[in-house]
Amino acid sequence: TAFALQRKVIDLADQNDWPLEKVMALNTSGLTWWTLGDHERALRELEDALSLARTLRIRRDEVATSLNNIGLVYREMGEFKKGLKALEEALAIDREIKSKWAIAYDLKNIALTYLEMEKPEKAAILFEEALATASEIGNKINEAKILVGMGDALASTGRDAEANTAFQ
Repeated sequence: TAFALQRKVIDLADQNDWPLEKVMALNTSGLTWWTLGDHERALRELEDALSLARTLRIRRDEVATSLNNIGLVYREMGEFKKGLKALEEALAIDREIKSKWAIAYDLKNIALTYLEMEKPEKAAILFEEALATASEIGNKINEAKILVGMGDALASTGRDAEANTAFQ
């Protein structure tokens, strides 16, 4: 099963003192539990990943990744304040390390959180910045996802013509 393989990866990482691989495995495990709807288990795995990621000297991106994943789980749970805190911390790290790829995803995830909070005006502004960043680096998959969110935000504010443009 996926979890048996995941356990093997974690065991190998422990046996060989591979903290980066363990962080990645714990993040994957957390996302798997999230997908299966077990938010508490997901958060445990992701918090373990975050704790270990914070010990890595040169991989701050893994700290940001863990925080981003935690933010997604909290958003789905409706705990928006906790979700935004984690997502904004991830964004700060990604801005500091100048990862435009990650910045675009962070902005999109924060915007989607505001959209869930019924704050489409704030979401639309963040979607615009996310779109500009994703477009700058040619991340077409993220651009498409951002445009869908932007269209939803614009439609929620009564800006139907702009929403239709985003959807097309």
